[in-house]
Amino acid sequence: KKIKKKIDPDAPFKPKKSKNAFMIFTAANREQVKADNPDIKPTDISKKMGEMWADLSDEDKEPYVEEAEKLKAEYLQQKEKWEDEMKVYIATKAASSD
Repeated sequence: KKIKKKIDPDAPFKPKKSKNAFMIFTAANREQVKADNPDIKPTDISKKMGEMWADLSDEDKEPYVEEAEKLKAEYLQQKEKWEDEMKVYIATKAASSD
């Protein structure tokens, strides 16, 4: 069996990765695909979304790409802040355990 690591509740939480352009497109259009195809299986919805994304022109993908870039920039800022907090946390924890 795999032993699960214990999470220290005092440690700062790592930010979640940002969505990519396809994920943003999927979130925006999934309900419409489900409404247009009420009998479709979830796996087929995913396939349909992939086909729709592949058929989009670069011009039509641009809003999703821009949103993804904005989210990625925010994520990188949060990650950098988290890394700084972790350095301080680790140093504090090491100093207190001595």
